[in-house]
Amino acid sequence: MSELAMSVLSWNLYLGADVGRVIGAKSSLVPSRMASLWQTAQRTNFAHRAKSIARIIRREDPDIVALQEVGRWSSAARRPLNAPATPEKTEFDFLRILLNELEALGAYYFVAVRSPGVDILLPTCDGPDIRIEDSVALLLRAGSALHAVEWEKPRAGRFSAKLRTTMEGDPFDIQRGWASIDLRLADDAVRIITTHLEYYSSAVQPMQVSEILNGPAAIPGPVILAGDFNCRPDSGTWEMLNNSGYTDVWLAAGKGQGYTSSHDEDLRNSESTLHERIDWILCRGKMDVLEAKCVGANPEDRASNEVWPSDHAGVFAKLRLPPGDVGTKRPKRRYSMNAPTEPLEIVKIVFDRFIKRDLSGVMDFVDPEGEWFFPGNPNILPWAGTFRGAGLMRFFIQCAESLDYLEYKAHTFYAQGQIVTVLSSEKCRVKKTGKVFDNQLASIVRVRNGKIVEYLEYADTAAMHAAFESD
Repeated sequence: MSELAMSVLSWNLYLGADVGRVIGAKSSLVPSRMASLWQTAQRTNFAHRAKSIARIIRREDPDIVALQEVGRWSSAARRPLNAPATPEKTEFDFLRILLNELEALGAYYFVAVRSPGVDILLPTCDGPDIRIEDSVALLLRAGSALHAVEWEKPRAGRFSAKLRTTMEGDPFDIQRGWASIDLRLADDAVRIITTHLEYYSSAVQPMQVSEILNGPAAIPGPVILAGDFNCRPDSGTWEMLNNSGYTDVWLAAGKGQGYTSSHDEDLRNSESTLHERIDWILCRGKMDVLEAKCVGANPEDRASNEVWPSDHAGVFAKLRLPPGDVGTKRPKRRYSMNAPTEPLEIVKIVFDRFIKRDLSGVMDFVDPEGEWFFPGNPNILPWAGTFRGAGLMRFFIQCAESLDYLEYKAHTFYAQGQIVTVLSSEKCRVKKTGKVFDNQLASIVRVRNGKIVEYLEYADTAAMHAAFESD
């Protein structure tokens, strides 16, 4: 493997309230406790906190961001018996809020993979029902120093080992899991894994670690494992990973205690109350740890409303993989980053990379001032409208969040001078409604000096609009 340097940030975003107050609670106590949780979540307002988090991410400029407790809060109004259901209202969508804040600062990240976790819907006293969703995710920075690196194999899984408890008196499993991707340079790969281990049971944690070691981490070559492990470095969980060949980046290059948890539930404590190091970045293989530090742990990192960015500090590390640490092999790339010059060749490569989800590779051919237009009603289709330059990454993000691509094929290319016309077909499922639509698309692409400066798409927007409508 050629030498590869990368930076990684792992951060638990904090759901905004202590959900443990409703897990296992008596049914009679749930509505009042849920109302209190919702009030706390509004006080810790992620829309404010995200500004601080985005500012710190922009400052550190990590190539890879591993996130835990990526929350989504929504409300559902109570309805009389037999009355038609009303759609849930999204109150806080952490991922969308954070990506918007990053884009506003000129930092373009996209979701490579996301793994859902706990999903609960509970009543509040004298108020709406509240849904809380949790997930872990891996973000990649568009146009980062890893521009020569491809990414692939986004995978997500839930642990078989889980804690059985109760919710409103009924049996309830706390779902946790992991997400991973591979970064590839030439023939070799490094795997990035993020996870959030069980908090309420130290007995479940080792079984979840075993699932990671025997699952996504069971590959030759280098692995980076980042997340909220909910235990200290003197725990059995840490020993399991240490005995499996993993290096704790904090012990290799960190200074001080490196505490990452935790602040008061409402995040309004004036002084730091961090007192445990339960968030780690671990690496396996011949990997040099160049730097390790905590972020979001200083008073100046607090948001404008004087709340901490999260109840956790983030962990940032710079790593270097020296030549010779061989990972999983694959055939060499079929094209060079700098080889194409003809518009037809460039457009074919761009569509090929899009099909392979090599979105950073697509961005290599985007002119900073280029315009991309996608038709449709933006109130229905999240990606409809005009994107400029690196802002195109928002199109990819919005499509990934809204659609499952069942089929996609670019089947015909016509070239005349700087203009290339592409005919393609797709079959997609809308995640929100479950409806499937088929589409025939025509794209007009203008290429100048090796970059795409104009992209116009024509599609059957009526079919897409209909698929987004609920019955």
